[in-house]
Amino acid sequence: MTLTTHPTPTAESADAAWPVLPALSASASQQVFRACLGALSRPGSLQRLPADELPAGVPAAALVPLALTDLMAPLAGLGRAAGLARRIATATGAQYVEPEQARFAVALDDDHEELSGLPVGSTWSPEFGALLSQRVEALRQAQGAALRQAQGAEAIELTLSGPGIKGTTMITVAGLSRDFFAARADLTAAFPTGIDLVLITDYRTMIGIPRTTRIEVG
Repeated sequence: MTLTTHPTPTAESADAAWPVLPALSASASQQVFRACLGALSRPGSLQRLPADELPAGVPAAALVPLALTDLMAPLAGLGRAAGLARRIATATGAQYVEPEQARFAVALDDDHEELSGLPVGSTWSPEFGALLSQRVEALRQAQGAALRQAQGAEAIELTLSGPGIKGTTMITVAGLSRDFFAARADLTAAFPTGIDLVLITDYRTMIGIPRTTRIEVG
């Protein structure tokens, strides 16, 4: 009997799966920064990222770390986003690190098990909690059964409340599981510590969910 083994992908092969990324222009970086500021100050509001300057096949979730990271902002990639994060680090000068050391992180899939390893800061230094740029399949602002039907069976309906929200607001997300939001709830349970989250589609739409936002999963 012959046993066939498959080699573990190396960092070099993971990097090679992604094209070399250019640094964003100053104008694009400013637009991404303003979109992130709006998304995190008004949780649940739909923001739009600028027309990308990215090579074909690179998801729009890369725009946030490309705009916001630099030499002083350690960056991690969760799961198969590791190679993409290394490419971003090369473009911005950021240090590529393991998730538990990151100030910024990027994820392409529902990596809720790795999510639990992101830093949440401390009571005295909550700013050391990570910001995660999470790729999702679809986002929408709406309510009720019509929305669930429009998004399909895999969509999750979320009711958001907290600072920056008048009463509650409802969104749906496709591409993430209930386990993902359970892991996020664990990370944000002890305010002011926690992680901040931006959900981004390949169509450059974005919704922010800061650590102060409470989420009820429908």
